[in-house]
Amino acid sequence: MLNALHVGQSGLVASRTVVENTMNNIANENTPGYKKRVVAMSELAHVDSRIYGRGVSVDESYRITDQYVFNNLLKEQGKEANLKELSSMLADVESVFFEGDESGLSSNLDRLFQAIEDLRANPNNEIARNHLLNTSAVLVDDIKNVYNGIEDKALATKNEIYKNVDRINQILQDIGSLNEQINKRMVEPNDLLDKRDQLESELAQYIDIEVDRRNDYELKIGGMVAVRYSTNIHSLSVVEKYIPQQDFYTDANKNNNIGAAVGDTVTYKFDTLGIEVSVNLDGSESIDFGTGPVTIDDTNYIRALAYKINSVEELQGNIRAYNGIDIEYTDVNTLLNDTSTDNFLMIKAVVDGEEGKFDGRVIVTDSSGNPTEVAINETRSINASNDVHLEIFDKELTISSGSLKSMTENLTTNSSNNKFAVYKETLDNFAATLVDITTSFLRDASGSYTFGQKAVDLTNTTSLTIKDVGLFTGSNVRSLTFNEDAIVGLTQEKLDYLAQIQWKTDIRFDGQAQDGDTSVGTSFSKFYQTLLVKVSGDKEGVDFMYKTQQAVSESLQSSYDQLTKVDKDEEMINLIKFQAAYEANAKIITTVDEIIQTILGLKR
Repeated sequence: MLNALHVGQSGLVASRTVVENTMNNIANENTPGYKKRVVAMSELAHVDSRIYGRGVSVDESYRITDQYVFNNLLKEQGKEANLKELSSMLADVESVFFEGDESGLSSNLDRLFQAIEDLRANPNNEIARNHLLNTSAVLVDDIKNVYNGIEDKALATKNEIYKNVDRINQILQDIGSLNEQINKRMVEPNDLLDKRDQLESELAQYIDIEVDRRNDYELKIGGMVAVRYSTNIHSLSVVEKYIPQQDFYTDANKNNNIGAAVGDTVTYKFDTLGIEVSVNLDGSESIDFGTGPVTIDDTNYIRALAYKINSVEELQGNIRAYNGIDIEYTDVNTLLNDTSTDNFLMIKAVVDGEEGKFDGRVIVTDSSGNPTEVAINETRSINASNDVHLEIFDKELTISSGSLKSMTENLTTNSSNNKFAVYKETLDNFAATLVDITTSFLRDASGSYTFGQKAVDLTNTTSLTIKDVGLFTGSNVRSLTFNEDAIVGLTQEKLDYLAQIQWKTDIRFDGQAQDGDTSVGTSFSKFYQTLLVKVSGDKEGVDFMYKTQQAVSESLQSSYDQLTKVDKDEEMINLIKFQAAYEANAKIITTVDEIIQTILGLKR
């Protein structure tokens, strides 16, 4: 009888424990990160084969979870966060390119060409001249506003990266603190494990993680260990690297100087500001190398050209010329007195990164007036670049998902996924071509035009007169400038030329000379419209991928929730079931008590 009382008492305890667990599940149904608990029970061990049973034991309360599914869920949510962030970024950029019916860069470009036509019809009309002046200035401002809008978004993105990294580092510290508390618990700390899972889920929104939750906890970010145990916490850092542009000019064999000969003229054209510097190798020009005037010839013209470039005040804040990258002289006299054979001509930006990007060309003109452009040595030249990435222990992280993936990619110039760089480069090409084609032209006896400064530079002009227009200067959006004085000098001949531009459909926007090849190129209007379509298409493409990924994440989340989340109906069934069990065990004890009372009564 006493054994029966013990069995009933163990049943009461077990039923009460399960009811309390059920109540706790219902109470925490909406607690973030909470996973439902299940009470594990087992039969108490027999100590004698003659005894049918000793009751039930409450072993533990454990969480319902699946680490494999949870890890996959974190990966899919990280991919979703990446696409969501990219969609948001592209939405901001798309708003910068907004075109109204009567506003926007396309409308202002049309107004510019119409203003040229109006002035062409009446060259002496001051109203038409002022209208062209105003529309030209507005077009420049509009291009710059679009470009600056993209850069403002890039700056906001960079600031957001720093904020996110601060939050990531705080999460890593919190996980380490939880690990320390978990290790001190003698039993499974379900509440702390839920909190750690919640932090891991938040972390995966920012960056891809790998978690090993077995005996020794280890969390990796981008393949690098960020948390190990509770003591090794490695913080992330944001690293910004800005590489200055370096242009190398060599001969055709790419292993010597640019190969000019006696009698040639070597000209460096700094297209960004419309400045050119020349040295003549015909014996007519000399330079003081520190020991008196020395005639410029084929043994010293690189040093002479570098010296003259560095002497131009307008260029000093933009570029620096060197007689080879391996000999960066700090003293001009040392450079000039280097009697060794001239090295490569290297032009280096003064300002690091894309902000210091420039455009320049070297043209060698022989004694007969035939110009040849010297190709840049692509192998040794370095493009201006911005690089923003994350590091742990001075090692760069390779990010594959999370919002920081799209952020860093769109701030790193060399990233194939950098949308900001593509849009800015397209605008730079638009601005550079607008400047080039409105700077100067040639017209032969048949009335055919040679369009653009770069095409003119490579044309034998001994029998033709170059017509300078100079409506705009610059080689990119940053340096784009409208020259008001050029409006005054617009003759009928120049207006006739400018009027041809809006109908020209073979304009090249790749920085090459306008050689008249009708198989390539497009018009100004179509080129910009193509950019608008690309921006819109990129946004729609990312939105489609985002919605698809969102469906994948939601499906996996739903499956995981069915496994781990509290089901109120299920809990109510458990409540009824174990309440009945409690009552049954109580009735057993009451029955045994009555039996004992009866036995005692018989004795009396």
